[in-house]
Amino acid sequence: MLKRLFIKLVINALLLWLTAHYVDGMTLSTHWADILRVTVLFGLFNTLLKPVVNLLTLPLSILTLGLFRLVVNAAMLWLVASNSPALDFSGSGPEKLQALALATLIITVGGAILGRITTKS
Repeated sequence: MLKRLFIKLVINALLLWLTAHYVDGMTLSTHWADILRVTVLFGLFNTLLKPVVNLLTLPLSILTLGLFRLVVNAAMLWLVASNSPALDFSGSGPEKLQALALATLIITVGGAILGRITTKS
């Protein structure tokens, strides 16, 4: 169980770092301790808060055939960015929203793919 938690932590850290590297408007500190803090905060929000939000937004998720989950994932990423000085989405309103949406899509799809690969091995 601890090994699986460590693997998820490493995958999330790698995805956050790669996403910040490729998405214009998203900045992540290059110091490894800051990346670890952001990753742990992201994991805590996804573990503690996301299930409650998913339950409350279940009707919308059903109506949109699950696509509303991307909005929930974006909200979790935005909460992490607003609570951590090491992660930031810069720009005006539309640019910030575009960077957040693209980062959410990359992290969600990348996490799903890498999660399936690591659970099979």
